[in-house]
Formats: sequence, C-alpha cells, structure tokens
Amino acid sequence: MKKIILLLAFVSASLQFFSCSTDYSGSEPENMVPIINIYDTSDITSSKKTKVQWYGNDADGTKMTYYYSVTTDTTLTKDDVLTAMPLGGVSTDGRDFWTSTDKTYAYVSMPYGAYPDSTTNVFWIDTVYTDPTIVEPILFKAVFSKFFVIGKDENGAYTDMTEKLFRRTNRIPKHPMVFSSKLGVNGYDKYWMTVGPDSAQMILPETTSFWKPIDFKWMGEDPDGTDVDLEFRWELWERNTSIGDSLVMKTASWSMVNLSANFDDEIYNNDKQGKYSFRVFVRDDAFEESDNHATVNFEVYAPKMDKGILFINDTDPILSTNPSYLYFQGNPDGQAATDFYKQLLEDVGFTETDTDPFKRVAFEKFTVQYDTAWTYTTNVVGEDTIVTVDSTITNFYSPNIRKLSEYRLVVIASDDRNNERGVDFNGNADNLGYSDYLARYLDVGGKVFLVGSSVMMKNYPYNMEASDYIAPVRQVFDPYAPTMTQVSNLTKTFFRDYFGIYSMTFPETKTWFCQALWNLGSNGQAQTPVDYYFQDNYDFIGVTPYEHISDPKITAMGIDSTKVNDCWVNYYQQLGPFNVLMTMSLKENGSVLTGIPTMEAFKGETVYKYKSIYDLPKTTEDPDIVYDTDENGTTNHSLKYIDPLLTDGDNSGYITRRSGSIATRYISEGDIYRTAFFSFPLYFMDNRDKDSDGVGDMTGMFNSMIDWFDLEIDPLNK
Repeated sequence: MKKIILLLAFVSASLQFFSCSTDYSGSEPENMVPIINIYDTSDITSSKKTKVQWYGNDADGTKMTYYYSVTTDTTLTKDDVLTAMPLGGVSTDGRDFWTSTDKTYAYVSMPYGAYPDSTTNVFWIDTVYTDPTIVEPILFKAVFSKFFVIGKDENGAYTDMTEKLFRRTNRIPKHPMVFSSKLGVNGYDKYWMTVGPDSAQMILPETTSFWKPIDFKWMGEDPDGTDVDLEFRWELWERNTSIGDSLVMKTASWSMVNLSANFDDEIYNNDKQGKYSFRVFVRDDAFEESDNHATVNFEVYAPKMDKGILFINDTDPILSTNPSYLYFQGNPDGQAATDFYKQLLEDVGFTETDTDPFKRVAFEKFTVQYDTAWTYTTNVVGEDTIVTVDSTITNFYSPNIRKLSEYRLVVIASDDRNNERGVDFNGNADNLGYSDYLARYLDVGGKVFLVGSSVMMKNYPYNMEASDYIAPVRQVFDPYAPTMTQVSNLTKTFFRDYFGIYSMTFPETKTWFCQALWNLGSNGQAQTPVDYYFQDNYDFIGVTPYEHISDPKITAMGIDSTKVNDCWVNYYQQLGPFNVLMTMSLKENGSVLTGIPTMEAFKGETVYKYKSIYDLPKTTEDPDIVYDTDENGTTNHSLKYIDPLLTDGDNSGYITRRSGSIATRYISEGDIYRTAFFSFPLYFMDNRDKDSDGVGDMTGMFNSMIDWFDLEIDPLNK
C-alpha cells in the first residue's frame, strides 16, 4: 500500500514539472511544409464531371486549403504553371484561374474548349472506342487536359505543385428528337419526318379558342452520359422546290434552355399556303454535332372561303348495278342524282361556270386516297454510312380540308340505301375520319348542309338486301352513351356539338316479305308473317314543315312516284313450283322508301317532320283505308293487307307507323357557323307541284335554305 501511494505522488510531481515547461519563451518552432499527392486513378474519362481526389497532410497543423485548376494547355508543367496562371489571377475572359476548397477532392469538368485561356491550344486525337455491348467499333475523339493542385497550410506554407494528365473521350450525340402535337410528329427514332399533304395544317394569324399555333418540342441524348449538357439551335425554312430552300423568318442560336418553339402569325404573314421545313441541330459540350439534324417537313394553308358551294355527291349506285339487283333495290343512279342536284342548284342561281365566284358550284365525288410517307434512318458502321428507308401508307379523304375551306357552303348528299363507299365520319387512332375535316372547317366559319338517309353513317345499313331486316336502333350522340355498331365517339361528339342532335333512330330497313303457301296448292299466294316487322312497311310518303316554320317557301313535299318506281321494280320469283309476285313498286301501300332516320334536337330548330300514311285522312267507309289527293284526284292507300287467311284480331298485317323530326338546322353561338341535316333523300321528293311563279316545292325549299345559310357574308371578316 505504501508503494502505491509513493508512486502516485511521483506521477503528480512529474505532471506538474512538465506542464510548467509550456511556459518556455525561447524561439518559435519551425513550421513543417505540408505535402500533397494526387491519387493514382484512371486518366481516361467520358463523363462531363470527373471526381479527382488527392492526399494532403500537414505534420504540424490540421487546416489545409487547396487550389486546383484544369487547362488544355498541356505544355504547362508544375514548375511553370503558376507563372502562366498565377494564384488569384484571372483569364483573358475574366474567369479565375484557380478554385479553392478545403476538401481533398473536386468534381472537375474536363474541357473540350480552350480553357481557361482562349489563347491556349487544344490537342485532339482520333481513336476507336470499343464497347463490348456493340458489335461494331465507334469512332470518337478525345482531348488532353492537365489538372493541377497545390495546398496551403494555416501558416501560409505551400505544398509542392502536383499535376495529372487526363484524356477525356467523346462520342457524338444522337440526332435531336422532335415532337409536335399539332402535326402528330413523334421523333423518338426518326430524324427525317414529312407530314403529307393530307395533313396540311390550317394556319391563322393568332391563337383562338379552338386553334393553337404549330408547336415543336425537342430533346437530346448523349452516349457519354446524362450529365452532358447539350445545346440546340433551330431553323425554319420555306420550301420552294423551284428555287431550292431559302431560309426565312426565324432562327435560334445555340442554347441549353430553349427547347420549344411555336409558329402562327410569322408563317401566316409570309406564305399562308406554303410548304415549310423545321430543323433542329444538337451539339455536346465538346462542340460536336450529331451526324444528322432533325427535319420536319410540313404544309400549311389558310381558309379562303372565296367561292360559293362545294357539292359532294355521296350517292352510291352500287345497288342498282349489282347483278342481283332484284335483291338490292332502292338506289338512284349516281349520275342521275348528280344531274338532279345540278338542275336544282341551277334553278336557285348556282352553276359551275358562273362569273361570280360566290354563285359558283363545284361537284366532287367523295373518295378515299392513299399516301406514302418515307422515313430515312442513318447508321454509321465503321467508315460506311448506311441509310435505311422505311415507308408507311396512310389513307386520307378527298375533298380534303384545304379544298373545303375554299367554299362558304359544303353540301353532302347521300340519297341511297347503300353507303359501303360513302363518307366515313368515324375516326380511330390512325384516322380521325371526315368529321375532323368538317369540324375544322366549321370552326373558322364554314357552313354544312347534309342531305339523305345514309349521309351520316358508314356501314349502316350497309349494302342492305331488300329482303333482309334490321330492327330499329336508337343512338344517343353523347361520347358516354352506349355505341351501336360502326359509330365512334368522335362521330357522336361531332353531330352533337356541330348539329345540335341529341339522338337519331335508324328504323327498320325491311322492304318486303313474301312466302309461298305450298299446302294451299295456289299459284303463289302470299301470307303476312306473324311478326309485324316482317311485312311491307310502305310508310314514308313525304315531309311536312313544323308549325313554327313561317317561310312560305318551305312547304309540304310528297314523294315522286315515278322516281321511286324507277329504282324499285316488281318481279316474279320462283319459289318451289310457284311464281310469286314480289311487290316493290309504289302502289296502294304507300312508298317503298325505308330507312329514313328520325332525330331529336336539343338546340337549333326542327324544320320537317316525317309524313306517314297514318297522317293522311281516313275514309268514312273503312278506317283501314286512308287517302290523299294528287293532280289526278284522290288516291287511296291500305293501312293493312286484306288477307282472308288472317284471323280476326291479328294485327300482324298493319304497316309500321313512324313519326318524328327528319330535318333540323342550327346557328352556333355568335353565328360562327351554320349547319343543317335533312335525313330524307331529296332525289325522291316531288318537285312538280308549282306555285304561281312556276317554282316547285323542292326548288322553293332549296332556295330558302341557301338564303338561310347567308353566303353573302364573309365568315372570315366577322
């Protein structure tokens, strides 16, 4: 125990002795020079930011400050670099030569340009980069630069200067990727895109509620990494094949932040019916551009509306020319329908050769045409450049939107029962349908008059046999309503928004049914089947204006029996041992016209309503007999078959009764556009009933409708 106590006393005395030695006031100890070394890391990099690490130590201190610089002037050494680039000095372009840090690493941008002094040299080498994931080697460039770092301790002593030579490699960037929602351009893997003439874009002097400028956006990709800052520039060219391209209007210099452009009035005021090319260029921070710039060729047009009427004849005569026409009756000849409308338009003052452009009419046949778009892709393989050419076939419509916008009124007539090759309003992912053309045309003040029972629908009723049957179908024109066959949401939206139609009912399209009674041993006597839809539904006999229509020119119109009977022919069919008369022509049962759609309109006004046999007065002798009066006197019509084989109380023989609106017209808010839809075939209506001035019912109605469309007012100057 005594030994332990003595030891503690000795230690205490020793501590006191040594602590007193710090009060020694002799000369200051000499500061020890700090040291620095750069870690031996790879001297090849393809990244924009390279992490350079070093080791620094001060034997008699803890705080170190480091100064580093990088230059492409590789002639400098650690012995003369401070002479060329003194600490605290600035380069000729005003940048500090050196950057200070208290860390032992720095993220350094290995340069490709002359940095930090623009007078220094840049040393390039060409070499081949081999990527194990790529079969062919890639040609790239590299530049040498030197990294210098020096340390200073807290007493102001400097380390030796240390240096390391780096070689930064570079692969050129990919071609720019250009996109345009307006043009439908997606340039992920394409650098050359041509928007065909069918997709020419309407151009206006300024943005409107429905029209937006032609837009472009772009981006780039660099194989050296996502941290490479890419710069872009663009040019807008006017394409004139007769003199070659000539640069017009706008260009933009290199920039990392300007990644979009829109065009409206500058194109409109230059050439609003022209062809243009938009080109985007890209370069990386080595100032190397991609092998190919991105090019988008497109066309523009501005609505003219400096002509009168464009008439699109959509009447398809295929049923009447089919070898088995006896089963496919009901269509007027296409030329006969055209001649009818030419005469009708001439009667109201419009011809194909009128010197007044607003009194001129042009006739077109609706067709689907095809265009081939070419895509060029370039690949560099070794020293060879391989160009791959791909083609895409797209269909488009004629007359196209550019043609439509030359006229103040577009009339589409489909006076047939077959629309296999008719106007297709439906749209899909690849094709917007004709409703897109008409919508864009109406948005700038156009006017559209649709006429005929099959004008709205493609493939419904579609090549309907006279002996077939399709039950009535009601379609609500709302994109959220259930869709019947062959009606797209785009079609429903179009007729709802631009024509004010809430719904349309497509009626049964059966024309006749006849079945031989083999067990009666008769000469082909027919019976009416139990299902009353399967009978002769000769119901439609004309149109009647609504009471609110005060225009004296819009009067009731009946059917033209001569034209009807030209397209519907009675014939005998051999059924077993009998010849059975198939009754098709207009006789005591009314009209063979079927498939006349009725409509419900929620805006605008209704013009005509369906006139049925049931709307005629009945005879006093028999309530199943109705009559009307023509120029030859009273004509009777039977409401049902008088068939002794039918039992009392069986109503299967009654003719299907129809009613409802079959003509509407609508003026949009602000009178931007006007539309009308007459769902009955004008070709089959009677124009022989003349007024005191010798004007027929049809001519008077058509003249009134032309006046209602008000073609004298220029819609572009409202």
